[in-house]
Amino acid sequence: MRPTLLAALAIGTAGGMAVAACGGGDSQAPTLQPTRTPTAARTAAVPSGRALASETGCTACHSAAGNVSVGPTWKGLFGRMETLADGSTALVDEAYLRESILTPNAKIV
Repeated sequence: MRPTLLAALAIGTAGGMAVAACGGGDSQAPTLQPTRTPTAARTAAVPSGRALASETGCTACHSAAGNVSVGPTWKGLFGRMETLADGSTALVDEAYLRESILTPNAKIV
C-alpha cells in the first residue's frame, strides 16, 4: 500500500511539520494528512516521509538540513513567511504545501 503522506519531515526544535515535494509526475494526486496530529505520530512518520522523498526524487533539489540546493530547504519551512520570485509573500501552511506538491510551479521561491 502506497503511503498517503508524500513526504513528512519533522523540522526544527519546536517539532513543526512540513510536507513538500515537486509532483514527480505521479498521475495519482497525493493525499495529505492533517498536521494537527500528536507529536509521537509526527515523529513516527519521519522515516516513511524521508524514504518517500528520496524514492520520488524530491531530495535531488530539496534538503531537510538547511543545505543550499536547487529548491528551497524544508528546514524551518512550516509557519514561515516565504518571499516568492514575483515579490509577493506567502505563509507556508498546509494549504501552501498542498498546492506546492500538486502544482509545483504555482508559487516559485
